[in-house]
Amino acid sequence: MGLMLTSLVAAIATGHVSELALSVTQSAALAFKIALGLAGIMSFWLGLMKIAEKAGLIDSFARLLRPL
Repeated sequence: MGLMLTSLVAAIATGHVSELALSVTQSAALAFKIALGLAGIMSFWLGLMKIAEKAGLIDSFARLLRPL
């Protein structure tokens, strides 16, 4: 919160409020695209893990790693 307030005060003081607004909207759009991509990858791997769990592979792997 402090960084956001500092950047807002600095933008107002230097007269770069429009650049700050543009940067904020571009960063928000990029963050959304990254989150959407990560959600897809996460769904894929969680689906594979659910299949492995139902096939019994997770328990077999856990038994192999138990001594460690």
